[in-house]
Amino acid sequence: VLRLKWNGREIRNALQTAISLARYKASQDANDINDDVIDVDVEHFKNVVRMSKSFRGYMDSISSLTEDERAKMAWDRNDEFVHSA
Repeated sequence: VLRLKWNGREIRNALQTAISLARYKASQDANDINDDVIDVDVEHFKNVVRMSKSFRGYMDSISSLTEDERAKMAWDRNDEFVHSA
């Protein structure tokens, strides 16, 4: 997970997606009688990481630029920025 270099928005989205996967799994479980509790486990996060890696790989495959390079060209962010006091 550390190698993913997710920003805050991506981390939040990953958590929300893992929760949604857990909620869906709980809704499919006929033995689950407690609708108020959702168990989010490591497998949910592993699924999110796999999906994220797959999507990032797809995005990189349709362009000759990496995600970092595309963001810099679009002025979405500057990874080389150094704050000087």
